[in-house]
Amino acid sequence: LPNDNIKNGLKNIIENKFNLKNYSIKIESGSAKGDNYIGIVYRALVTPIEYKNQTKHVGSQSKTISIIIKVPPENAARREQFFARPCFLREALVYDEILPMWTKFQESKGIVPQEDGFYEFSECYKCLTDDMYEGIFLRDLKKDGFAMHNRLNSATKEHILLAMRALGKYHALSFAAKDQCPELLEPYKDMIDIFSSRPEEPQLIEYFGTLVDRTKEALSGEKDKKLLEAVENYLDNYTFLDIFKHLVLRKNAEPYAVLCHGDCWNNNMLFKHDEGGKPLEIRLIDWQICRYSSPVLDLMYYIFSCTSKEVRAKNYPLFMDTYYKSLTDFLKKLGSDPEKVFPRRAFDDQLMTFGAFGFLMAMMLLPIISSEVEDIPDLDELAEQLNDGCLDTKTAFNAHKTEHIYKKKIREVVQDVFELGYLKRIENLRTE
Repeated sequence: LPNDNIKNGLKNIIENKFNLKNYSIKIESGSAKGDNYIGIVYRALVTPIEYKNQTKHVGSQSKTISIIIKVPPENAARREQFFARPCFLREALVYDEILPMWTKFQESKGIVPQEDGFYEFSECYKCLTDDMYEGIFLRDLKKDGFAMHNRLNSATKEHILLAMRALGKYHALSFAAKDQCPELLEPYKDMIDIFSSRPEEPQLIEYFGTLVDRTKEALSGEKDKKLLEAVENYLDNYTFLDIFKHLVLRKNAEPYAVLCHGDCWNNNMLFKHDEGGKPLEIRLIDWQICRYSSPVLDLMYYIFSCTSKEVRAKNYPLFMDTYYKSLTDFLKKLGSDPEKVFPRRAFDDQLMTFGAFGFLMAMMLLPIISSEVEDIPDLDELAEQLNDGCLDTKTAFNAHKTEHIYKKKIREVVQDVFELGYLKRIENLRTE
């Protein structure tokens, strides 16, 4: 483990939460390459040691406690370029304040979250927030049978329906609170969006510019002329970051802004499957970009970054209906009237206004999602290049090998957002 702060935090949890005095600890990596970008993940396996007749007995594997420990990188460039400290502070806020607030709110309505409420997140044991010594200690969901879906395989219809239902319940909590006790949300309304916190940096502007260029390169020939025109019409008057800031700005989404997860892509959702491989349950993890914005952002981010055109073509209306039904069913349970707080027409309007967010996130994520594990670069080096303003996204992710996959995926995303009417030019850009 990287420092004494983290070691002491772990010791504290083992001895106070789990009441163990004698134990052995084995530390191993908690994630594979390509699973995690902002932080470093460890798994601590804690096995009780029992003494019988003064003889030491290590407890059986079944008694082993597994704890996930997330820490930020130590490399200064990586901390800076990947927003490490703000991300860790935001996630600590979610685990220390926001999720416990939602649990309490549900219980005040007579809802048992585990039985018929929103419970699709991991238990957090402790958050440390001292600068350079941040750490988040979590229940290891792998022990409960949860696993990450392989990011190289698009999410199936069943995975997406589970995500839509969970997000529907999660967003319903904000709508119910706004209706019944708006003071609950006041402290979070003006949270600075993590990605908007350094808008003027030339390296970031240049990086996002290369993403836009790659997208345009994927649209070629007569058949894509209309798509290219639509993309240019949408992107060419403003910078990528200005459009991003406009789409995430709370004021632009009110009166329908909610606390969003913020980082809804494949690697931040864990699924439990039955023996036949069908997903049964979901857990949302990595709350580091939690924001107060349009609820539509979470849906668009996931659907356009992590699903195939085939699945979208067959099921897109079903996904939207499933989300909205989950949200309204839970809203009623929480004691609010969906017609009053978030009618269907308002949801449909939000889709038209903020639907292009899925396109922006696909531009950012598809280069990563399309890459083979062995081609994912060393993140410290990547950050140094970004710092020096010399990052080429194509060479960084060894893109020549998978460029055809990336081009196909981004072209299909453009096609879908265009056909859905989401690529409408922003007339009144508002970023603050």
